[in-house]
Amino acid sequence: MTFKKIASLLVSATMAFSAFAAVASAETKGTLDLTTYEAYTAAEAAELGVEIPDTHGLFLIGLDFADIGPLSYQTSGSGLTAKNYGDKLTAVSIVISDDAVDFVMVDPDNSALAFDTYSGNLATGGLKFEYLDAGVKTAYPTTKGTGVTGTENMVIAYVTAPLGTEVAPKVEYQVTSWGTDGKLAGSAWYEATCAFTLGEAAGGDDEEVLTFAIAEGTIYENGTVWACEIANAVDGLAKLEATFKAGEATKSVITTKLGAWGGVGATEFNIGINTAKAGVVANAIEATITDGAGATATAEAVAN
Repeated sequence: MTFKKIASLLVSATMAFSAFAAVASAETKGTLDLTTYEAYTAAEAAELGVEIPDTHGLFLIGLDFADIGPLSYQTSGSGLTAKNYGDKLTAVSIVISDDAVDFVMVDPDNSALAFDTYSGNLATGGLKFEYLDAGVKTAYPTTKGTGVTGTENMVIAYVTAPLGTEVAPKVEYQVTSWGTDGKLAGSAWYEATCAFTLGEAAGGDDEEVLTFAIAEGTIYENGTVWACEIANAVDGLAKLEATFKAGEATKSVITTKLGAWGGVGATEFNIGINTAKAGVVANAIEATITDGAGATATAEAVAN
């Protein structure tokens, strides 16, 4: 069933866009804008059934035109003699020639236009979004009016790509005109500019930065203890360097036996110093952690 569905999409796309071979020196007009609605890490994508490397993300994106108009949809006459006419968007081709970018699926329920989308059979790799509707009633826009210069939720789709992938698709579209008599008056092809980056997994930059925090400590009869929290340590923690302070006196400790702490999310642990062994009552701490990728973070706190 899946194979038949994919095959039918490829056939319809090939037939629909054979006309693109005839497009030459099209005028550049308008832009294609990207909206990233959701971005998932590799681990989050796996929960959704999409397996990608840790260096990749799964993105729910929206693609919309701006400044391509004016488009219109109007009616002349009334009753049985009414004629539909206007300038309508009848074809779109968006080709991403980067085999690092892959197609997962289009969201047909939320996409305003019926796009066929496929990947894997382009000579340069990547994926292709295609739309064709040459009906005076059904081509975009379908709401009566004039002065339409863009689209809203034109196509919404899931794609995968390495984090930070810069994409510059080749974008072509056709505007077809119908006269007030409802007859075809002509059509023109255009190219739109487009460049964007599929760069961040869910949570943005903060989720990718190693963080370290130490809460105010507590002085007990036999020692001092501080509660600590780390987040986003790549490949676990490699080293912890702590300096305990008691007035002018200090005691430094370095350990590399930390196990596999770290990863996305927070890990809590305590740091303490034995008063009897140290010979002083520690009332402050400064500590630095280093993760497996070499990133460092420093924190300090007092104790009462």
